[in-house]
Amino acid sequence: MLDFLTDGEKELVDSMTRLGHDLIAWRNDPSARHSISSHGLKLQADRWAHERLVDKLTQIWPHIPVISEEDASHCAHRPQQYWLIDPIDGTASWLHGFDGFVTQVALMEDGQPVAGFVNAPMRANFYIGLAGRGAFLNGIRIPARMENELHNPVIVDNTPEPHGIVEELMRRIPLQYRESGSLGLKCCMISNREADLFVKDVLVRDWDLAPAFVILNEIGGVLLQRDGSPYLFEGSWEKTQGFIAAATPSLSRRIIDALSSFSNSAI
Repeated sequence: MLDFLTDGEKELVDSMTRLGHDLIAWRNDPSARHSISSHGLKLQADRWAHERLVDKLTQIWPHIPVISEEDASHCAHRPQQYWLIDPIDGTASWLHGFDGFVTQVALMEDGQPVAGFVNAPMRANFYIGLAGRGAFLNGIRIPARMENELHNPVIVDNTPEPHGIVEELMRRIPLQYRESGSLGLKCCMISNREADLFVKDVLVRDWDLAPAFVILNEIGGVLLQRDGSPYLFEGSWEKTQGFIAAATPSLSRRIIDALSSFSNSAI
């Protein structure tokens, strides 16, 4: 089923799958919560997943450096090629037993994500994007998103009811709403048609989005900054403007126009 992957990529997928199972088992183990705060448990889980991923990546590709959410603040220089990883995206979902957490890894080359691996173990979904080779869900190629699919677009966010920028958008554009967890997962949900749109106007970090960036590109979707300019994986790891992830370019243009109307009405 994974014949489209290299041997190293298959080994990475297998390792990430086992890590996902282990994270679930750890969370469900009452002894793991004994005499430790929820905050402390989240920190432990993030660090443990970080070490597992770094060990595996450096074992398979010893010549490629690894930059993680756990240590990126200490890395001011971006190599020409590197792995960018988010050991647990959606740690609160992991801690509280929700399915909206992922482990995600991106291979970066010349400032662009060229491979993305996103494992959502509670949902039994493993997303893979390979630049020029396609996007896949559980080993099955994901077909491109088409404009004629978007009769009733679904926007996804991480609260039970829409709020903030999402609520404003829904006042201007007919959209359905769906709740989910991690940033990376919500972007991936656009690829397999669980959602069509994801918009945030808060600070985000490159490791939140790099793996899903490849997946979106390979199915014809887009990831842009909130003003419609390209999302660039350069400079600071943190991007303050927010972003738009959309199933198609035309849907993103509708959102950019609507966001522009927010600004005009505020003048």
